[in-house]
Formats: sequence, C-alpha cells, structure tokens
Amino acid sequence: MTKSKENRGPYINAALLCEKVLEEKDSVLSIVRLINQLVHTQKGADAPQKLPKFSYRLFCVCVIKAGDADGKHILGIKLKSPADKLLEKLEFPFAVQNGAGANIIMEMNLTFSQVGLYWFEVYLDSELATKIPLTIVYNRIA
Repeated sequence: MTKSKENRGPYINAALLCEKVLEEKDSVLSIVRLINQLVHTQKGADAPQKLPKFSYRLFCVCVIKAGDADGKHILGIKLKSPADKLLEKLEFPFAVQNGAGANIIMEMNLTFSQVGLYWFEVYLDSELATKIPLTIVYNRIA
C-alpha cells in the first residue's frame, strides 16, 4: 500500500491479549479475561530456581477500522523477548471497503522460557501501529 503524507487508514481500534474471544454472527466481540501478565508458579523443594519453559494458549485480538481506506492490507505481529529477540513473526491479510472494519483473532500457543517483559509489535502494512505488553513472572514456592 502506498501511503500519502496524510494517513487515511486503516487504523487499529483495539489490540489486546486475552484468554477467550466470543464472536457473534453480527461480528460483535466479547473479550474474556484480558491478559497483561502471566504468573507461572512451581511448588515444592524441587521447584527450579529459574523459570522452566512453559506453554500458554492465548488470543491476540486486533480490531481494525477502515477510515477512508479501501482494499487489501497486511496486519503483522512480531513477538519480541525481554532481550529484544524476535520469537515469532506472523502476517494476516485482510481487506476493507466502504468504511467496514475487520476483526482479526489469532489463537497462539506460545512457549516462554524467561521472565520479563515481552512485546507484541503490531504492524499495519509494514508500519508499526502499536505494541502490546506481556509480563512473565516466576513464583517459586519452596
């Protein structure tokens, strides 16, 4: 997409992480349990000192409004570790026309191996639009 000096859309209306998404027939979304932090707990004398790898299923939801834009576009997601290492790169094509938007719902099964702040960078047509933070915490109970 060629951008003019004046951006005419599309726009990110919402970008978030959650545990569940309900999408009704009329495209209305219900977001269940917003996530901005995950706490992984291990109990017992043999609990590791450092965070062990663990997997977690979540949804990344991006609600897009067309603005004055029409046509095909790409929503990109880059997941970055606390050390700024690229962990995942995903692309989702979508189209908007006549002012209609799009709901993009991505189910993700992710594996985490270190504590800290992870970033989900959200791109519209290769331009950074916003970032979604996710903090991983390890709670060791001996």
